[in-house]
Amino acid sequence: MAVELKFCGLTRETDAAFAASLGASYVGVIFAESPRRVEPVNASAVFGPARGRAKAVGVFGPATVETVADIAAEAALDVVQLHGDPSAGIVERIRPFFTRSAGLLAAVGLLGALPLMAFGRELFVFVFGPQWSEAGAMAAVMAPAAVLNLAIAPVSRVFNLTARPHLRFAFGIANLIGTIILFALVIAGELTLFQTVIGISLVTSLSYFVYFAAGWIAAAHIRLHDDPPLAILATDLIRPLSHLDLRDRGQWNETRSCAGSRGSSGTG
Repeated sequence: MAVELKFCGLTRETDAAFAASLGASYVGVIFAESPRRVEPVNASAVFGPARGRAKAVGVFGPATVETVADIAAEAALDVVQLHGDPSAGIVERIRPFFTRSAGLLAAVGLLGALPLMAFGRELFVFVFGPQWSEAGAMAAVMAPAAVLNLAIAPVSRVFNLTARPHLRFAFGIANLIGTIILFALVIAGELTLFQTVIGISLVTSLSYFVYFAAGWIAAAHIRLHDDPPLAILATDLIRPLSHLDLRDRGQWNETRSCAGSRGSSGTG
């Protein structure tokens, strides 16, 4: 079985670049309490030179799902490595997290959009004049899609934690298929402009529902401590790598970086 290496505790762009040049499959930064802790806002820059050559790993101590998801999105992580409480219970917390967040955002958005949805024509006529009546009706039709766009925002965070990140493309695929069907109906049925706007709103809204469903499925496949992408945690290969002269690489001789292989266990 091929060995995949992970260097952890990196703090500088040059460290990540050097690790990638050595053939590391994963480069990691620490977000848990540690002398080598990296602020999330700086992590993406550290990973920069290794992007495309090694996967970016974030090491977390005990943290809320919200915190892990936020940092994973901000630092554009490929893998999250959990320590402290990497139990399967995290899956049970992920779904309530994004469903509650989506529900709250939908409620707030709906409160703001209700006047437009109910009185779109009247509002536009009052503000812009009679010639804007049809535009107000179209705005009222598109309002539900705008509310759903706001509501599904938390779902994107799930895809930074899941072992099935490809599900993020569900929205694009559903929207493309729906748009093609709508375009065919417009040509065949000679729909009016208003009817076409209704169709666009329906396609967009249904695509958002598909995206939410994809996030729900993805939340059941969160990458945990013992999953293959994360089972590269120990220092088993430090001694085999000891022949490498790292002393002329700045902090490398002091990083206590970790390199590990699939199937091993330990801490990052």
